[in-house]
Amino acid sequence: MAIDIVVPQIGEAVSELQIVAWHKQVGDAVKRGEVLFEVDSDKAIVEVEAFVDGTLVEIIHGDGSAVLPQQVVARMATADEAPIGAASAPTPAAAVEPTPAPSDGKVSPLAQRVADDLGVDVSRVTGTGPGGRVTVEDVRQHAAPQPTAEVAPAMAVNRVVASPKARRIARERGLDLNGLTGTGVEGMIVVRDLDTLAPAPSAMSTAAAASAADGVVTLSKLRQATAERTLASKQQVPHFYLMVDVDMAEADSLRTYCREQLGWERPPTYTDLLARACALAVAAMPEVNRSYSDGKLLTREAVGLGIAINTPNGLVAPGIPNADALDLYTLSTAIRELAVRTREGRLRPTDVGAKSMVISNLGMYGVDTFIAIIDQPDPMILAVGRVAERVVPVHGKVVIRPMCTLTLSVDHRVLDGVQGAQFLARVKTYLEHPFELLGSDV
Repeated sequence: MAIDIVVPQIGEAVSELQIVAWHKQVGDAVKRGEVLFEVDSDKAIVEVEAFVDGTLVEIIHGDGSAVLPQQVVARMATADEAPIGAASAPTPAAAVEPTPAPSDGKVSPLAQRVADDLGVDVSRVTGTGPGGRVTVEDVRQHAAPQPTAEVAPAMAVNRVVASPKARRIARERGLDLNGLTGTGVEGMIVVRDLDTLAPAPSAMSTAAAASAADGVVTLSKLRQATAERTLASKQQVPHFYLMVDVDMAEADSLRTYCREQLGWERPPTYTDLLARACALAVAAMPEVNRSYSDGKLLTREAVGLGIAINTPNGLVAPGIPNADALDLYTLSTAIRELAVRTREGRLRPTDVGAKSMVISNLGMYGVDTFIAIIDQPDPMILAVGRVAERVVPVHGKVVIRPMCTLTLSVDHRVLDGVQGAQFLARVKTYLEHPFELLGSDV
């Protein structure tokens, strides 16, 4: 019996994804841990690995397909059974006809792209997602021909069926998709099909002229997702902010100790120390390890720590699961490896799971202080400025110390000011007495 391959849950707030590319084809032998396919969650490209050895016997949803978390996209035969060819196609589920009602304007970026491709006015689509959000399935059901409706032959002949990514790339390159035969599912045009096309000179010149004339720059998918999520966060999340100055002299001493006494090839960075301090502080205060959702507080036991990482395509904040269980050396290594995977576009499903909070450090750019925006459903984000020498009073004397300003943005639906202040005070204490952060490294 074949094993179903499903799309993993990519973070708490992700409800729709798109398959970017399959790394394996039907009939290929697959080893556990090998990458099967990549999915795009708007914020990041995530690699999905095989969890058993076997043979890929069926791909249900190919490149460019819009899919949902936990949806079956392929089937494998395990290594101890002989593949018997492609599994039989699943029986389509009966479509549910929603009660017609106009959308309230909530639509996911992926659903909007599918609607644009299908020529659907999303304001006339009934949303069945959380809070009435219009999903890809809503758009497809709205676009599907009704039993009593007749399909105009001219429309059927002229319509170009292409994946959202292929359509976007074609638009950027000035490619004409009319007449192109797609190799995707049901003849859909996918990215690989574009290599057979030559750019249309008139389209390219028109696009270039328009760009030069009006200065319009098309948003990348990541930039559009960032714009939509930050706007929604500022509109929906009641932020409050707390600031504290931290003396980093002992933190500098700890970094020297790790290099000279413990023999670390790479001493911990300030971000590493902050991550360890935040992970321990969250673990010590279970009441902060929560998130708000539809009038309820969702509690967590594990501490997931997000790290904001700049990439060539924009800002991404993947996470480290169970960060409180890692000693300083292991956590430092995990952060470094996470940054490499993020910039190379090789994130794993565990990298984009639930987060207790996010750390955003702009100190390396000379920034003294800034205020960060919470990315729902994360309850907190810590903005970190540079470590710089300042004149400060210490025990009645004026001295020069390496200081750093931390600014904590908190979701007031989850925490009150006192709880946020207590949490930030714990982080400050850990950083000013950092040898407690070593744990088993001592």
